[in-house]
Amino acid sequence: RLSLLATVTMVRKQESEVGKFECVLAESGKAPSVGKLHVYKTSAVFKAEMFGLDNTTVSVKRRDLTNLDATQSLKLSVVYKDGKKKLDLQFASTKAPFRCIVDAWKLAESDVKPMFAVPVQKEDKHAKKDYGKGVEGIVNMVKDKALTSYESANEKLKKVMRLKAGAKIPPTPKLPLIECEEVVSKCLFVKVHRAENLLAMDAGNTSDPFVVVRYRGLEATSSTMPKTLNPEWNEVFHFRTPPGKVELDDDDKVEIVVYDRDFGGLNDFIGYAKVDMEGVRVDEGGGRPPYVNKPRKIRQWHDLEPLPKNQKADFFDMNHMKEKLMFWEGERGISGRVFIETWVGNRHDDEFRVAGVPMLKVPEPEAERRVSHYVDPVTALLRVEVKRGRNIMNLDDDGGSDPYCEVALVDPKGVRPEQTQATHYVDDATDPEWDRSFNFILAKPYVDHLVLRVYDYDGATSFDDLIGAAKIPIHELDVYKGTKRPPDERWITLVDKEGNDRNKDGEVYGDVCVRAYLDEEYFEHLHGGNATAEVGRMTVDVLRATDLPKDTTTFAVVKMGPYWTRLPSVENSSKPAWKQRLRYPVFEPAARCTVALFEGTASSCKFLGRVKLQLSTMEDGVRYAGSFQLMARDPSSGEIKKTCKLECGMQFNYKNGGSLVARKYLEPTLPDKWYFSPMSDEEKERMIKAHKNMIVERMKHSSPPVNETVSKELLEFSKHEVNIGSIKSSIARIQRLTAGFDKIGSGLTYALSWESILATALTQCYIVYLIYKPNMFMPSLLCLVALYSLALFPSRYGRVLQRMEADEWLSQGLPFPPPTEEEERRKKEAEEERKRKEEEEEEARKKAEEEEKRLAKLEGDADKNRADREKRLEEKRKKREAEEKKRKEAEERANAPKEAFNWESINPLASLQKQMDEVVAMITMSQNILDEAASCAERVAGVFSWEEP
Repeated sequence: RLSLLATVTMVRKQESEVGKFECVLAESGKAPSVGKLHVYKTSAVFKAEMFGLDNTTVSVKRRDLTNLDATQSLKLSVVYKDGKKKLDLQFASTKAPFRCIVDAWKLAESDVKPMFAVPVQKEDKHAKKDYGKGVEGIVNMVKDKALTSYESANEKLKKVMRLKAGAKIPPTPKLPLIECEEVVSKCLFVKVHRAENLLAMDAGNTSDPFVVVRYRGLEATSSTMPKTLNPEWNEVFHFRTPPGKVELDDDDKVEIVVYDRDFGGLNDFIGYAKVDMEGVRVDEGGGRPPYVNKPRKIRQWHDLEPLPKNQKADFFDMNHMKEKLMFWEGERGISGRVFIETWVGNRHDDEFRVAGVPMLKVPEPEAERRVSHYVDPVTALLRVEVKRGRNIMNLDDDGGSDPYCEVALVDPKGVRPEQTQATHYVDDATDPEWDRSFNFILAKPYVDHLVLRVYDYDGATSFDDLIGAAKIPIHELDVYKGTKRPPDERWITLVDKEGNDRNKDGEVYGDVCVRAYLDEEYFEHLHGGNATAEVGRMTVDVLRATDLPKDTTTFAVVKMGPYWTRLPSVENSSKPAWKQRLRYPVFEPAARCTVALFEGTASSCKFLGRVKLQLSTMEDGVRYAGSFQLMARDPSSGEIKKTCKLECGMQFNYKNGGSLVARKYLEPTLPDKWYFSPMSDEEKERMIKAHKNMIVERMKHSSPPVNETVSKELLEFSKHEVNIGSIKSSIARIQRLTAGFDKIGSGLTYALSWESILATALTQCYIVYLIYKPNMFMPSLLCLVALYSLALFPSRYGRVLQRMEADEWLSQGLPFPPPTEEEERRKKEAEEERKRKEEEEEEARKKAEEEEKRLAKLEGDADKNRADREKRLEEKRKKREAEEKKRKEAEERANAPKEAFNWESINPLASLQKQMDEVVAMITMSQNILDEAASCAERVAGVFSWEEP
């Protein structure tokens, strides 16, 4: 080994290093060695770098090379000594080391077998070429020498240009452009005001009417007005207008269906009306408020009619089934009319805050064959602070009730389940003090109700008695803006189911002091709700996918900040092409743009891989493009495999010359309220996960629907679930960064080891200079850092392209690919051999132990009495500690607020589930902290390496 190290040192003295690559050496019967491959002009040396724990070193001379094989996935094999020896190395990508060795050693690549090279037969330099005689021979010799010199100089010049200039910026192709903000923000608003003279469908000559609004396969339902023939709803619904349309046509009709609600049975059909939208221009509501030209609103009465004869039965739900079943009644006469208002507006309009969200009823057949755009819902924080109560009704025989307040977020239509949280209860109090805060996350439009219920706690033996309740529509709450004083507290009167604030004896139910408000700025960084805070524009080009193993159906999805774009499905093709350019507004330069590829349809698909890039790594106006290898995890084996290549490009154009981006860098990444009104880490995690869950649900009910697999992949939902791959990935990212310190250590070793006499002499002179001028140490260090950054400046473009490459292999725990099948077979053989040896050693060990036991038995009898005495003393000490611990816990429970009883507390399965949830929350929080630490370290390192220009 010392001789080999001496040989390596001699080679370093004679020639400079051509390249250095991180890799893993896998040898049969040995553990893998993590290190680097050093490539020189006449040799290649693998040296393990595992903090001094592994000293493995392997050297291959160029003259001994038989062939260089990189045909296997992520594996480079160096065969030498006439095929008798083989060096197997694993890389994240074999392209760079293969190309480096081929260029440095001037190998000949195979025309039949790609990524395979052999040595070139050497020409005899001393052999004289026959140029001929006379003047012609002299001319031939001059031509040959000139050509050889030109080729040599040209190769050196190309190598220098590649090193200095980095990757070449490709030209920008001409592609059709879509401004995604303009398309995704346009909405068709439908407001149902009222109806009159409806049919009476119930006993007592009344109806319980509600309205269903349908548009392009989407359906929205109004609330039910009980016992009336002239209902007033005044409810607004919004629908996304078809992308690419300038003017609505005959296919864009709005259908209004009025039903009578029959609780517990099928609903009665009252009437049908169609609102013709043909000729309405989509750009009437274009742009953002305030509009230059306000959208034209159409208000008119529509007479109710029977259902059209050509209406498809599968489009309607079970509500119309009743008409088909009761055919003996004949065709019922239809009467009444409904007042409808329609207009084309924008998602930033004030009406959008209260507009109902439609649900997908019937997917459009052609929706998957066109470009579709989506946007994250604008979420807000609902904060409810329950302060105190007064004059709470006494339902007990003693001095007062044991009241507690339950805060619930209720869907008035009963589609979504309630979200509830509760205060602790206060013993025997009519004026209880709770002082508790609760947080909810919700999205526009605000259609839910905030319900406060005050109960009298009766213990685990009976159900709690409801004292009174209060209901507040969410859209009526104050909106908290800025960081100054929040909205004032207010007293809310409790009422019963009939709306009375007193019982039959005239006793009041009481009041509750509450501060409840909406904060639309708290989650602004999650959804980009402030459309005026644009700092630039991001352009994404999605061209084509190649190297798919078979003809299949694929589609691409682009996510940029809060915006989503689903490109059309390309059916039965191994080379799908989209050739589409998309442009998005940018609100946060730290955001990430992702282009993902999926195989399958909207209802069922498989993830093929992604290309992602953080905007802060991009320069102004520079287009980053290329063909990127995609990788994905095989669900059956868990291995990371190459799937295909995706050709795409990205370009970030700063607004106002970059001044807004620079100003954004001076601001915190989170809104101010996250610092002025902080949440606990557990609460933040719960809110962010709820936000992503809300997005997943909204995307599932869009047209065309976005599969849950697609949403969770692009939202990186695995960060909020127990994911060992995420933890391994974060550790691998940190290890990849610490590899830079190895370079610094190698440089210092080289400068002080006299491998280069000139370099070491200059270093020693500099050390002597610092002894006399110690105040120059820090300026010199900073100067070296600056020079290092400047040296990296020319290659910044190529390194940004490298960051766009898929990095799914990080989840394996190392920045290297998993072992191949051959390595697994060798590992299995080595494991069997190891077990055989262990069995032999175990048998010998047992014999030795029997002899030791016989000798120890003689000595153990004397120590037995002493051990028993020490054991009794230890048991007494532990018993005293346990009693003291129980006493302290009892005191803490007595002084703690008394939580209201719930039946889950005595359910062992619910208790176990709660403990599991706590463990999951702890693990997910730990992996999020590790991910944030890795991201922070990467950004700090990026400042010095021009990855954050």
